[in-house]
Amino acid sequence: MEKIAVEICVGTSCHLYGALDLAQVLEEVNMKYPERLEIISRTCLGNCDKGPNVRLAGKLLERITPEELRNIIIQLVQKKEKENE
Repeated sequence: MEKIAVEICVGTSCHLYGALDLAQVLEEVNMKYPERLEIISRTCLGNCDKGPNVRLAGKLLERITPEELRNIIIQLVQKKEKENE
């Protein structure tokens, strides 16, 4: 199965907006679905005033909460698994 690219901004603004909470969610989801995610830390995704920011499978998600991120990633992983059956 192809890995899902998840880029998380860990720059100053996103860090202050809660990027560490998002990183924790990514760790948890990655443990639940090993080998499904490619997690990449970025110092900036160019959307500092709307952080925290994550680019998931090429789509920029702004002001995302940890719960929203968890739900979106799990749905995407499950969809990809279904497509590969």
